[in-house]
Amino acid sequence: MLDIALKMLFSDRLKYFGLVAGIAFATMLIVQQASILVGFTKQTGSFIRDTAQADLWLMDPQVRFAQDPVPLRDTALQMARGVPGVLWAAPLYQGSQRAKLPKVPALAAALPGELLARRPDLLAIERAVAAEHARIGVATSAAYPRLSLGLSLGFLAINGANLAASGSRQGSGGAQVQLPLFQGGAIHSGIEAAQARYEQARIRYETAAAVAVEEAERAALRLTRAQAREVQARRALEAHALSARLTQARYQQGLVDYLNVLDSERQHHALDDERLLAREQAAMEWVAMVKALGGGW
Repeated sequence: MLDIALKMLFSDRLKYFGLVAGIAFATMLIVQQASILVGFTKQTGSFIRDTAQADLWLMDPQVRFAQDPVPLRDTALQMARGVPGVLWAAPLYQGSQRAKLPKVPALAAALPGELLARRPDLLAIERAVAAEHARIGVATSAAYPRLSLGLSLGFLAINGANLAASGSRQGSGGAQVQLPLFQGGAIHSGIEAAQARYEQARIRYETAAAVAVEEAERAALRLTRAQAREVQARRALEAHALSARLTQARYQQGLVDYLNVLDSERQHHALDDERLLAREQAAMEWVAMVKALGGGW
């Protein structure tokens, strides 16, 4: 029977390898699920294992797992401290870290115009305007006479032996004057073309300057609104903190159930999220403001 079973198993190699692959895949899934279960179990109990000083743990009956943030009432804590044989009893606080965004600087009441003048785009256009203005002077100089002076010195000899003789030395000099007598129309057209290019560059500069001022004003307005929203969100969070403390006190006295505390915490987290979003938006608007004023290009 064993021989027949082995022949049936190994006779079809394709089915055999498929069966082995299926068993291996199923084993891998079982091991993976078991490792996930062990990881969750260790993570759930790590909070208690890391705080191993206590011999006995007390918690509210509503607690379902170790990370459940259900506070223990002060009356229950005092009753635990009054039990004979109890050396000490202390509440355990579980919290989380919070990331803090940098404080957004305040915007000055008035910004000097020199801040816009340092923008790289305005500086490039300003230099182009200066270059076109200089070309007007170059075109205008063509209308004036030109004086050229020339001087040449050298040696002239039939053979190399006579180069040192005094008669081999040669020199010439002269002056040349050019008068634009018949180029008046071309020169005048060149001056007008240079002036037209200068006017085009000047208009581009004025347009770019107007756009820069508009961008800076819009950025300043958005930054002011974002800072105002941040202040309102912070005030709303501070006002709700008092209400949350009152709700917690009423819960500890048994006047309200824990759903009110949970709802108060939910509102607190929502207001805190709005405050963080407002601060983030204010920081982004501040970066846009600095960029509009020429920084960070």
